[in-house]
Amino acid sequence: MTTECMTTIIQAFRTRRDYYANLLDQSKRQQEFIDNADYTQLLALLGQKQQILSRLDELNQQQPGLMDDWKAQRDNIEAATRSDVEHLLEEIESIIKQLMQEEQSSTQTLIVQRDQTEKQIQDVTTGANVNNAYRDQLAPTTHKHLNLET
Repeated sequence: MTTECMTTIIQAFRTRRDYYANLLDQSKRQQEFIDNADYTQLLALLGQKQQILSRLDELNQQQPGLMDDWKAQRDNIEAATRSDVEHLLEEIESIIKQLMQEEQSSTQTLIVQRDQTEKQIQDVTTGANVNNAYRDQLAPTTHKHLNLET
């Protein structure tokens, strides 16, 4: 394998690592926005995350066989370089694992908030229905007669 080809592979993995690390940072900020109910900032952040994901998708389209190239050539390069790349791949894997945990945590928090909001809406709706029912039952005796004596 040529040095230029190996350099390209290493740089591609570094770029991916940097994008995933950026996504992880964004996901941690996302949780803060969710916890603080700052939905305006949350929406802006989600837009930023979408841009990063789009860039990652572009990289994958530009280099669809990157991992296959690495697997095919890893035994043909010097041990130190191979070790560096394997460490880089382990980093990427670790970041992705943390990213998935952050996303799952954010999703769970949003589900709990959604369920709480749904219950509050049901409580308000039920309360309004109860008030309407009592008002309708009392209406014949309290609201339909005009007191002309006062």
